[in-house]
Amino acid sequence: MANMLMEKIGGTDAGVKVQQELERRVEETRDRVDALRVEMDRRKSVAVGSVKDEAASRAFTASETALSTASSLLGRIHSASPLKIDAVKARTRRLASCAKGMARRRDAIAAPPIEGYDALNVKKVNASLEGLSFYDLRKVAAYEVANKNRVTVLREIERLTA
Repeated sequence: MANMLMEKIGGTDAGVKVQQELERRVEETRDRVDALRVEMDRRKSVAVGSVKDEAASRAFTASETALSTASSLLGRIHSASPLKIDAVKARTRRLASCAKGMARRRDAIAAPPIEGYDALNVKKVNASLEGLSFYDLRKVAAYEVANKNRVTVLREIERLTA
């Protein structure tokens, strides 16, 4: 369509202006599409992160409930025969082992997505932030606030998520 318009107008100043205006509008549209893609990726990252956090939270709640129930059952059968007590103790040990594994997984989820984070100085942390997803940057920010609370790191995260 732009080519047909240019053929009708010819090489006049008006034709050049129309072509420049069309090119400007195309560029604006591309910029808007790019901005929408970035925003869509950011929202997707937040949604996925929220789902992961919710799933982890529910799993940990379920394991805590199971351990509480096992403990309650132990108290009830304390007066039972020694054979039953031994079986319950064995099951309780297995549950305790599972609980330790769940706690390790929970701690791994809570840890920042940067290897060796606690040993890094501000300059190295800030260099490691480039390329992290919005969700991972939020995790780093939450971890940083809860631990060292370095203003320079938090400002860099804020800059990257803006």
